[in-house]
Order: sequence, then C-alpha cells, then structure tokens
Amino acid sequence: MNVIPFAVNAALAAELYLKALGRLYGLNMRGHDLLVLFNRLPAEAKERLRREIESSPKTEGIKDLTGFRTEVGRVRHVFEKWRYLHESDRAPEIRFRELIHVIDLLHNTCRTEARLKPPAASWAAP
Repeated sequence: MNVIPFAVNAALAAELYLKALGRLYGLNMRGHDLLVLFNRLPAEAKERLRREIESSPKTEGIKDLTGFRTEVGRVRHVFEKWRYLHESDRAPEIRFRELIHVIDLLHNTCRTEARLKPPAASWAAP
C-alpha cells in the first residue's frame, strides 16, 4: 500500500507532460487515459519524443517509440485505478523502472521546449 501515492502521482505527472506536449501543438486534451493522450499527440510531438528516447539510456522495455507506447499503454489507467485501490482488490500492473523512465523522457522532452519555460521574474530579489 505504501507505493500507491507514488504510482498515482507518477501517472498524473505523465498525464500532465503529455497534455503539455499536446498544448504545444494547439491541442487541449482532456481525460486520464495515458494511451489515448499519447495517441492524440501530433507527429511533430512524437518525433521530439522519439529523438529524446534515442538519446537517452535504454531500459528493458523502452528502446524506441514503440516500446514507449507499450509502456504508456501498460500504465494507461493507473491514475484512475490506483487512487481508488482501497476500494478494489485489483490494480493494473506497474513496471516501476519503466514508469520512471516514461516520466523522465517526457520531462526531458518538455524541458527543452522554450515555450514551456516560465517567463523570467519581473521583480528583483532584495
């Protein structure tokens, strides 16, 4: 039970990163299904992600965009299912190493985009 908060927050982070990538290309995506969000990304966003995967260390499950999509599909409902795990006796499988890698890849893809960087502070620190 002590991994539930991590799983829920990791899935939420992946969701927000996917939505941020979509937003860069004019999409206002809704919902929690990570695979649906990934599939809706335009080709340009997937290409950025592919380049990030190519330049990053490989994990057992994520060596290319197909592997990335497979892992996203594996955790597609984690946010919805794991946050109510106390009401159920079953949860989707999570491969934590791959989930962490998914989040890392999404983070790195987003952080290199200038349009996602916060504006410089307009006030000076004392």
